[in-house]
Amino acid sequence: MPSVVLVDRDGAEHTVSTLLDLQHRVFRNGMRPDSGTLAQAVATVANGQPVPAALQRLLDEFGEVGSGGQTLSQATSVYNFKAGNTRRLRSALGMARARTGTARLAFLGDSVTAGQGSTRGTNDPTAFLRQELQSRGFLAADLSHSYSGVDDPRITYEGGGFAFPWGEVTGTPGTCTGWGTVFELWTTTLAQPFTVAIDGGAPQTFTPSGANPPGIQRFAVTGLTDAQHTATITRTTGTGSVFIFDSGFRPHAGVVLHNAGMSGATVGNWLEAAAWQGATREYTAEWTLFGVASAIDPDLAVIELGLNDRWQSVSVATYRSQLGTLVDRARVKGATVALAVSNSPQGGEADSANPKWAEYVGAVYAVADDKDCPLLDLTHRWGPFDTYNRDGHPLDLAYDGAHLTAAGNAAKAQAWINLLGL
Repeated sequence: MPSVVLVDRDGAEHTVSTLLDLQHRVFRNGMRPDSGTLAQAVATVANGQPVPAALQRLLDEFGEVGSGGQTLSQATSVYNFKAGNTRRLRSALGMARARTGTARLAFLGDSVTAGQGSTRGTNDPTAFLRQELQSRGFLAADLSHSYSGVDDPRITYEGGGFAFPWGEVTGTPGTCTGWGTVFELWTTTLAQPFTVAIDGGAPQTFTPSGANPPGIQRFAVTGLTDAQHTATITRTTGTGSVFIFDSGFRPHAGVVLHNAGMSGATVGNWLEAAAWQGATREYTAEWTLFGVASAIDPDLAVIELGLNDRWQSVSVATYRSQLGTLVDRARVKGATVALAVSNSPQGGEADSANPKWAEYVGAVYAVADDKDCPLLDLTHRWGPFDTYNRDGHPLDLAYDGAHLTAAGNAAKAQAWINLLGL
């Protein structure tokens, strides 16, 4: 190997032999580097000499150094993924792979998380993630939610907004179709009693507790054949509503995906409590988008927000502060929390009306450092908007200034696989 000297960001020189020796000592047992000392050797080559291919692969693994001394993988665009901040996720995935338990993964975000422009259950990001997991030997299912801005043909009830993210079944029964041995439905303690009939069979009656302030309840029908089914949800009283946040069919064990993206949402929307009080019902924080998502108690919560904050000119300082608060709330029940930087929007650096996208990206990294969260950076993974948009470019990952095509959603699901450490 030719004699090559690397100069790191601090001006220190490193020889190839020094780096390879460092690789041998640090990468034993498959552990990734967790120190900025190792990762600082990613700078320029001295004397104009090319980097040998083997050394370049080594440097790609080292990645880039963040402000907290953690590393960004050049191969996966995942930052700060380590044992200490992913324990619950890795334990749940282990049980899911062994088919002895369920790993619940929740994706908290806006329309790019929800998959605006796609068909939910077919070519949205979580549908592709389900397929990726199944190809790796997991049993997996993605459930149906009520959204603002994204239709889901698997359900006949839809609606909802930031402070009231619920679908409703009133006088007309609602249906949900899917594949699995368990049907589950997430509703509120203030919902009306209802029945669930599977494939036109005998209905089972479920009665929410009626507790107020309201909480979240899960009801399930188990012991189904492993096949395609249709559930019919019927209100048993003459008035009122059956509020449904989430429903669907899933395997008895494996990975269950909850896509809680909401079109137009900012970090502030995720934090807000419902302000409206009715004559007979009080809507508290448990009814909000985050209140419901946190009640599911996921093993992993992936937070991907920022595009709408920028478009609505939320200051970077406010965005960073609110994002940190959201991470704290998502961890209350012990979930692994990961952050995601969205794909770079059109005009992200040239739009003078709003702060530069790079400033929001920096804020996400700062929160990842502050809260010790793993992070997936789609801006780093795909580059500026002009390198992945559909206008004459073969990647064809976006159909407008930010929202992804089916190909983009599939690429995003592959990125999520990297975030899961799979």
